[in-house]
Amino acid sequence: MKTVRIIGQPKPEFGWVHRFRNFGEDVWVRYRGTCDVSIEEIDASFDAFDVRGVADDKVAIVAAEIEDLLRDVHHLDDAVVVRVSDTAPPDHAVVIVLEDLGEDFGEIAWKHPLWVTPGGRNRALVEEMWAGGAKGITLWSSDVHDWYGILRDIDMHHGADATDEPVNKLLVYGPQPTPEIERALNEYDFRVVIPTPCGFIAMKSS
Repeated sequence: MKTVRIIGQPKPEFGWVHRFRNFGEDVWVRYRGTCDVSIEEIDASFDAFDVRGVADDKVAIVAAEIEDLLRDVHHLDDAVVVRVSDTAPPDHAVVIVLEDLGEDFGEIAWKHPLWVTPGGRNRALVEEMWAGGAKGITLWSSDVHDWYGILRDIDMHHGADATDEPVNKLLVYGPQPTPEIERALNEYDFRVVIPTPCGFIAMKSS
């Protein structure tokens, strides 16, 4: 049996999470009778959910059908990817914002730890969220071109030596992945790098 994992990078725009969950509900309707897919997981999802228990000889078909649903019905294929794996460990993601996201990263801020550079409106938005009770948001000045420094900070606070649930996924808003960025990511064992319109998703392979 295989797992089909659906992984998204929420766009910094109002309503993206709602669209993602609507897509997930269509996946649930289609596969609830043949696979292990949870409507509760989908209704609580932010950027990922799983379709488990897919027969080995059906997994390519299921993955292709889900990709068709993404592209042709929900138009989310520019920010959501479909991956097949033997197992799907829980995501422990960190969001890294390296550009001015204007006024639209409220949805992004409440699910995962969020590290934000203070350019543009970002500082004011973070301070507003702190005032509203948001936690897990770090406003930090880092050289956005020093990826070894960025990843060192993230590893220090969210790596295996810092937490029982070490980070295994990064949602990066800003640059597209370059060979230099990928080399730095590899040093910290992020092996899967997926470009998106907003930046990229990086994941550890195990």
